[in-house]
Amino acid sequence: MLHLIAHEYAHHVQNLTGMWTAYKDMPARTKTQALAQSRRLELQADCLGAVFMASVWSSQNYRGEDWKEVVDHYRGSGDEKVNKERSHGTGKNRAAWLQRGFAGASPAACNTWTAPASRVA
Repeated sequence: MLHLIAHEYAHHVQNLTGMWTAYKDMPARTKTQALAQSRRLELQADCLGAVFMASVWSSQNYRGEDWKEVVDHYRGSGDEKVNKERSHGTGKNRAAWLQRGFAGASPAACNTWTAPASRVA
């Protein structure tokens, strides 16, 4: 449950910081381009959510195997498994951005907008 709340809270952070507005204002000439932008936004939310989770993890008495469950959940919930429209990223990339945010424990780790296309597929 924590990972879902953290992801949605990250969307709130994106809204407060203007990232959501910048995303909405980005021109997209094709559906493919719009989906690529959506993946960057969603993967950033995965990463930012993990930054939050890192900040509270030990205070909630979670263990290493709990983190493995969260990562496995993200790896198993990629577009190739649940969303054929490709709007949230592959399971591999979702897990990678999640781990990046958790390990970095800083929003600075979550710049999906400058990442190569392969990292936000």
